[in-house]
Amino acid sequence: MINFAKTIIDQSQEYRDKIAYRDGTDDLTYGELIDRIPRVAQGLADLGLQQGDHVIIQMDDCVDWPVVFLACLYLGIIPLPLSTVMGRDLF
Repeated sequence: MINFAKTIIDQSQEYRDKIAYRDGTDDLTYGELIDRIPRVAQGLADLGLQQGDHVIIQMDDCVDWPVVFLACLYLGIIPLPLSTVMGRDLF
């Protein structure tokens, strides 16, 4: 089975110094992304989360968002992103 997050890690190795994400405040290079995904995944595993579990991601748009999303995919956890910028009329 192909793991999307692991594919991103493998294919990004040669671009470690290039910027992967920008959020207006911070930049995240591919190298930082590659390093952070397994660390965040380990933190999720340490909390007892495992393959097939669902995780709600509710955080502002920032360079940490794709790290958390990809860390979930790395472990086979199902990420459920919620927007923090939905207008009141959408509730």
